[in-house]
Amino acid sequence: MPHVTSRLSLMLIVYATNTASLFVAFKAAALTLSPSQNVLLLSIHSVSMFVSQASDLGYSRPAYRNLAQRPELAEQAKYYYAVNLQRFLILLFCLPIAYIFMPKSDEPLILIPAILLVVGFSLRSPWLVAANVDLFRTYSISEIIFSSAAIAIFVAIILLGYHPTLIVILSILVAARLGPVIFVTERLSRYVSSATMFRFDRDIFRESLASLGIKLILLASHNSNGFFLVVLFTQTEVGMYLQADKLFYAGVGTFAFLCQEVVRLATAGHFQRVPWYVLAAGCFLISSVLAICFAISAPFFLKLFFSASYVAAAEPLRWMLIGFPVMATNMILSNAYIHQRRHDGFVLKWAFFAAFGNLLTVAAAYFLMQPNAAAFGVIASEGAAFVFLVFALLKGGVQIEGDNASRAKEHAALLQPSSDTSALMAKIRG
Repeated sequence: MPHVTSRLSLMLIVYATNTASLFVAFKAAALTLSPSQNVLLLSIHSVSMFVSQASDLGYSRPAYRNLAQRPELAEQAKYYYAVNLQRFLILLFCLPIAYIFMPKSDEPLILIPAILLVVGFSLRSPWLVAANVDLFRTYSISEIIFSSAAIAIFVAIILLGYHPTLIVILSILVAARLGPVIFVTERLSRYVSSATMFRFDRDIFRESLASLGIKLILLASHNSNGFFLVVLFTQTEVGMYLQADKLFYAGVGTFAFLCQEVVRLATAGHFQRVPWYVLAAGCFLISSVLAICFAISAPFFLKLFFSASYVAAAEPLRWMLIGFPVMATNMILSNAYIHQRRHDGFVLKWAFFAAFGNLLTVAAAYFLMQPNAAAFGVIASEGAAFVFLVFALLKGGVQIEGDNASRAKEHAALLQPSSDTSALMAKIRG
């Protein structure tokens, strides 16, 4: 338990510094840039996040479990290079997409840091939290150092009253995201040969294709609504939604980042004797309390992270928070019980229901010309997925006991005496 607690604490610090560096940047932009430039920064961030998710293909989902199953540092380094080589090649094909959808500005040089931001987001490897202690600490410390440096720079900008351009703010964000990637890549190069670094692993590629359908469908879920609205509406119309979107998914990201540890614990068999409905009920109650607290304090956080001009974004933020308890429950259940490769087919159907519920909401928001109504996509998407998941668990549509049963058989076999031992015991008794 102390080992798990220390990992969770360090993971929380990593995500807190990453998120803080981003929101201090948003705060500096809100105080120093014009409203149009500020919305442009948020739009660039939304497009960068969407393209980075598309370029990831299907690597991240199996990476957590695969890395946890490789205890040796050399094997984990080899896996890291094999995955990132393929992600980089796919990124080269996705960069033209980023160029097409990237919001246009009067300054053409903005495209350079904007594209580099896509590269930084795409090549980050948060699944390294499932690595062994040495690699996990290397990744975590590098993320903390670069994010903390970015925080210090942005705080100095705010306190000194300096008015940077949008290019300067984007460049600092690029350095904070690309720095850890370069640092970890260099450190792991000591454990692999140059030939291994550039070797195309077909098994990893085939496994990523198995998760590709899930990844593509999830691109239509509520996480991408910021990108959809940037494409469908003008920047002046989506300003308030983007403020709420960034703040909401910062909180969701904290929860999701910590949930990655659930996959590692589930792989070790720690959820064998925990009924899914008990875990779901506990998670729903706790997350409901958190959602209510954040809904009440929404104006305060909007003032804190942005400025008083964006307090009106509290309305779409509260609409998003309605779906947070269901979303948190879905995350916990999926990471604890349906994280194995044999569950990919079920997760594909599950993702389809989530995407379908969200797309209906986005379509309604577009036809009503109310971009803030897309905030209801969270409850529509997660609610549809939750109903499908619960129905499948109740009806036995997804197998979650296979691994536990096999472990139980192995344990029983270890406890059962062999024939030689039985014969020896009989002689002793005779």
